[in-house]
Amino acid sequence: MLRARSRWPWFAAGTVLLAAGYVPIARVPLMGDDFHAFLFTYGEVRGSVAGALAYGWNAGQQAGHFNPVGQALGALFHYVSYALPAATGLPARTVAVLAGATLIWGTALAVAWCAAWGLRHAGAVDEDLLARCFGVTAAVLGASLQLHPWSNDPVSSFLMAGWASALLGFVVLGAALRAVAPGRSGWSDVVWLGLLGVLAVLWYEMLAGVVAGVAAVLVVAGIAVWRSRGVRAVGRVLALLGSGVVLPAVVFVAGRFLSAGQQRGYTGTDVALGRAALRSTWAAFVGVLPGGGWPYLITSAGAPHLAAVPAALTLLYVLALAAVVRLSRSHVVVVADARGLVAPALGAAVAWGATTATQTLTLKYASEIRVAGQVYMYHVVALGSLAVLVTLAVVATSARWHGALADGTRAAVGVLIGAFVLVQLTLAWHLGDFLRGAFDGNRELTAAAVDASRTPDARCGVLVRWADRPWPDYYRSAVVIDVQRTYQARFGEPFCVASSELDRVLAAPGG
Repeated sequence: MLRARSRWPWFAAGTVLLAAGYVPIARVPLMGDDFHAFLFTYGEVRGSVAGALAYGWNAGQQAGHFNPVGQALGALFHYVSYALPAATGLPARTVAVLAGATLIWGTALAVAWCAAWGLRHAGAVDEDLLARCFGVTAAVLGASLQLHPWSNDPVSSFLMAGWASALLGFVVLGAALRAVAPGRSGWSDVVWLGLLGVLAVLWYEMLAGVVAGVAAVLVVAGIAVWRSRGVRAVGRVLALLGSGVVLPAVVFVAGRFLSAGQQRGYTGTDVALGRAALRSTWAAFVGVLPGGGWPYLITSAGAPHLAAVPAALTLLYVLALAAVVRLSRSHVVVVADARGLVAPALGAAVAWGATTATQTLTLKYASEIRVAGQVYMYHVVALGSLAVLVTLAVVATSARWHGALADGTRAAVGVLIGAFVLVQLTLAWHLGDFLRGAFDGNRELTAAAVDASRTPDARCGVLVRWADRPWPDYYRSAVVIDVQRTYQARFGEPFCVASSELDRVLAAPGG
C-alpha cells in the first residue's frame, strides 16, 4: 500500500500533462475515413458483431494489405462507435474522445514501460521506475500532440491504426528489452516475444519497423552476452531472435506474397525509391521534432492568436511538469553503467526510422508527404520513440543535477518548455477552430445518425445541409447511401425517406 501511494502522484501528474495536450485535439469532429466508417460499418454488417470482425478480417487481406487482425479490431471499433451511442444516447464524439484519451494514455504507459526496462539494462533499480518514466513520457507526448488538418492525421483520427498501433509497438519493444534484461532467464520470454511480434505485423504493416527495433535490441544484447559469458551463452538470445524477429519477418513477407496478386488501387504498400521518397522521409523526421511542422501549419492556416483556453492549459501543463520535477528531486535514480543504455536507445531509434520508412518509401506517401507538417500513421510511433529517448536521457542523468547551477538550469529549461507548449497549444487550438468550422456538418450528421427521436424531415434537413458542401462526388454518394443503410439497420427506417431537396443536391456536381 505504501508503494502504491508513492507512485500515484507520478501517474496523476502524467495524466494531467497528457490531458492538457489532448484538450485541443478532443474538440475536432469525426472526419474523413473515420466519419465514413462510423456511418458505414454497422449497416454493412447489419448490426452483427461477428459480421464486423469477419468484414475487417477479410478487408485486411485485400487490395495489397495483409493486416487482418488490425482491420478486424478496427471494424469492431467502428461498429461499437456507432452502436454504443445509438443504444445509450451518449454523444458519438464523446465515444471517440474517450477512446482516443484511453489509447494515448495507454501508449504513454507502454512507452514508459519500454524506457523503464531500458534503464534496467544500465543498472537502474527502483520500485517506482515505471511511474517515474511515465511522468517523463507523458510530458513529452503531452507537449507533442498537434493537429495536422491537411494529412491523414493519426493524432486525432485513425485511432486503431495510429495510437493503438503505437501502444502495441512499444509493448513489443519493451518485451524485447525485458527478455534480455540483466538477471532475466527462462524460455517463456521466447514464446511471448514471438506471439507479440506476429501480432504486431498482422495488426499493421508499419509495425514491421518495430520488429527491426527488436532485432537491434537483441543483437546488442547478444554481443554483450558473448563478450561476458562466451559463445555458448548466447543460445537464449538466438532463440529470442528466431521467435521475435525471424518468425514475424516470415509472416510479414508471406503476407506480402499472398496479397501481391490481388486487384489493388492502394499504393501505400508499394515500395518507391528516389528523390520524392527521400524528400518524404526527411519531412517525416523533421515533422516529429518539436516545432518541426509549425512553418507549414501556420502558413496553411494563418497565424494563430493567443486565447484564454490555450493559456490556461499551458499553465496547467507547467504546474504538472513542476510536480514531476519536484517528485524526481525527492529520490534520484542511479544508473550504474551508462553503456547499458545502448540497447534501448538503439532499439527506439531503429524502430523510429524503420517504421517511418515503411510508409514514406512507398508510392502513395512519397507523393503526399512533401513538407514537415504533413504526416501519416508513423507519426505517433515516432513521437513514442522520441519519448523513449528523452526519458532515458532525463532519468539517467537526473542524479547529476544538483546544486545552484542545476536549479538555475532547470528554471531556464522550464521557461523554454512553457513557451514552447504555449505556442504548441495555441496553434492546436487555432487548427481546431479551423477544423470545427470546416467539418461542423459532420458533427451534426453523426449526432442525428444515432438519434431515433428526430423526425424524418429533421433528419433529411441535416443530410441536405451536409451534402450541400463541396465534397467529392464519390465521397458524398457513399456517405448518403451508408447513413441511410446504417440508420435502417439500427432503427428500422431510412434516415431520409424522400427529399426533393436532397435529390437536387446530389444531382449537382461535387467539389
